[in-house]
Amino acid sequence: MQGKQIDGEIRQFKRISMSFADFKDALEMSKYIIDRDLHSDFESNKLIISSLNCSMIISYCRPFSGNDSRNLIKIPDLSLKSLKVLSPIERKMHDYIMQSRNTLLAHSDSQAVDLKFVINEFGSTKMLQPIRNWSLAPLELEDLKIFHQMASKLLSYVAIERANIEPKIIPILREIDMDLEW
Repeated sequence: MQGKQIDGEIRQFKRISMSFADFKDALEMSKYIIDRDLHSDFESNKLIISSLNCSMIISYCRPFSGNDSRNLIKIPDLSLKSLKVLSPIERKMHDYIMQSRNTLLAHSDSQAVDLKFVINEFGSTKMLQPIRNWSLAPLELEDLKIFHQMASKLLSYVAIERANIEPKIIPILREIDMDLEW
């Protein structure tokens, strides 16, 4: 194998490994909400549900988010061929989740936030109160169950990919890619 090909194989293996951790986190957070039936008392659990929802979506989206652009040696995004394991409904959900991550959860897109104002009067004083979309609004329970299936399928996909690639990586792994003190 040539130097560039070795480097590409190692970078691809790193993406698969990082994606495994990200999908596992997303799966565990969605499982936590479902197993504890947190939606049954939404008002009491609103903060926990919305926080876990945000975290699980951020984790799920990392492998596809191009978030390595500032690094000198870039790790590629997970290949879009991985999405072939998703059903058409899950693929639509994937697109929705990616859009939510990009416009509301990780960034404040002004169009998605849809900021408006209401004038409140306190005696002779007028004050503008901002009204906006709730950027941390969690997935409904049925959508959460679909998300959970998606995370599970993608976790299985990267686990299989890792098992297939790892035997090729072990002999070419460089000292710089290993933690020899661990």
